[in-house]
Amino acid sequence: MKEQNLDNIPPAPKPKVRTHYINNKSFIKLLVDYHNDPDSLEGRRSYEKVGKLFLMLANKIANGGSWRYYSDDIKEEMINDAIFTMIKNLDQYDHEKYNNPFSYFTTVTINIFRQHMNKLHIRLDRNVRLDMMADNGLEYLIVDPVFGDKFIRGEVK
Repeated sequence: MKEQNLDNIPPAPKPKVRTHYINNKSFIKLLVDYHNDPDSLEGRRSYEKVGKLFLMLANKIANGGSWRYYSDDIKEEMINDAIFTMIKNLDQYDHEKYNNPFSYFTTVTINIFRQHMNKLHIRLDRNVRLDMMADNGLEYLIVDPVFGDKFIRGEVK
């Protein structure tokens, strides 16, 4: 049998260290700094950094999973709604009781995306039904209280 030279074998590759785009410990520190004194310079700086984290979180969720194939306009609306809601819920997060703000705000973002898509699908379904009514010669007048649109014989006024 032929002897093998073990000196030429390369070392095993080192495992990759995964770095997360949002670190929970620094996220909690920013929230604590903001909640302690939101009007101070440190509180305002923390608020700006939290806003950047919210933007990163909403963009990451919008560009992955179920929402990847929607148009950029729809994703932009969903991201704006999510950021608005996360900022609105910023004071509701209790950093003393919970230690995972990433999970909390991810859940808020996903729920807002789902609500936005439900509204969009309801509106599209309604438009299809109204178009079918207009194609069959039925006349109607509908005023949508949510979107403010007026539909007369299938045309948006």
